[in-house]
Amino acid sequence: MLLITADYLHWSTVQDEQLAWRQQSLAHMGSHGQKLPASLLLSAQSQQSLRKSPPKRCNFRSATIRDYENQLRAYSSRKKMFCYFATIKVKSSAGKSIIHMTAKDFVRSMSPGLSQPEGLGLNHYITIEKDDLHKLHVRGVSKDSIFYKLRPDGMVTYADFLYLRSLVVMSEKYFEMGFKLIDKQGKQMLDKNEMSLLLFGIPDASLKITSSVKYYLFGPKLDQKLSLNQFLQFKRQLFHDIIQLEFNMLKKKCSKRADTLNHQPSHKISELRFANLLLDYSRMPKSRKKERLERTHRRYQKNPQGVTFEEFVAFFKFIQHLHTIETALTFHSLTGAGLSRTTFKHISDVVVRSPLSSHVIDIIFSVFANEQSGNLRYNEFIEMARNRLSRCTIISFKLGQVLSSIYRCAERTYF
Repeated sequence: MLLITADYLHWSTVQDEQLAWRQQSLAHMGSHGQKLPASLLLSAQSQQSLRKSPPKRCNFRSATIRDYENQLRAYSSRKKMFCYFATIKVKSSAGKSIIHMTAKDFVRSMSPGLSQPEGLGLNHYITIEKDDLHKLHVRGVSKDSIFYKLRPDGMVTYADFLYLRSLVVMSEKYFEMGFKLIDKQGKQMLDKNEMSLLLFGIPDASLKITSSVKYYLFGPKLDQKLSLNQFLQFKRQLFHDIIQLEFNMLKKKCSKRADTLNHQPSHKISELRFANLLLDYSRMPKSRKKERLERTHRRYQKNPQGVTFEEFVAFFKFIQHLHTIETALTFHSLTGAGLSRTTFKHISDVVVRSPLSSHVIDIIFSVFANEQSGNLRYNEFIEMARNRLSRCTIISFKLGQVLSSIYRCAERTYF
């Protein structure tokens, strides 16, 4: 177990921009260690060592770990998910320990393409004294992000994890619907009890957890109320910060690969990386995923343009309107006509009113199109979008149960 104190971090070669706590680094500590002040970034890395390091290859062990982590994301309880993907254990002067997530841990827990740092996982954490927690800063997480607004140290507790994850997987449409059902007086304002009912299906008094999110939203005494617009503003900032972190982590993942598609400017990710991200949320067989990636590789190998952050955000804003997209695609399929790039562009620009660039649409079609006809296999695309919105959670979050609880509460209140 590595102990991070206020004096020094003993480090050899930092290979991972995400958090850089790799087993290989720990094995070389001491004989080849380099002393760095602990106030420096935990995820600081040596660009020179990255250039010298050979590219990683996907082997049986890494593939098995990746599959196991994806099973955790889909089927495990939230408690186990939190304990596995968290990386920080904070020790108090009394000897008690509390597990924390960093902002990157939180994003990693919901992203199938991002693996847990090697050597860390369930019951394996970086241990740090409570008095030194304020000195930590995870590289790539802005001080203006929602995580630092919730807590000065930017850490995520288990209670915060429950609240934030529930907010992430609930679409704005369902959020607004539930908000209006619970708003008993029609004043467009909710208190902490009604918020817990909306997110978890039970009042805050029954939930019995203390979260930084509650204090941020409802004040230090938890006696304030917030409007729908204020809740949506908070949810949208959370969405933006998570997308920003995910994009930055994917950029670093791209920078470690030596294939020709990854020679992109620092503000872009490759087409292959974006295609792989889409397939991470698909349940098609591995052989078919491999074939789709090879197709994308061939298409963009000679003329890669990359995907900008603006295009990345626009795509995930687009699939937030999944119900509208699915309805439009279903009506179009009833005509018997194939779904072309032009039609898909029309749906994004006119029907959904969330425009996508022609380049992103081209990548989508390179992944999900029928190779013979060139038309989109819209069932595969819809499945991917649905899994992305639920963050691959199959058991942990059941929106139907939450909405049923909201309906029963409203029925008892009004009828």
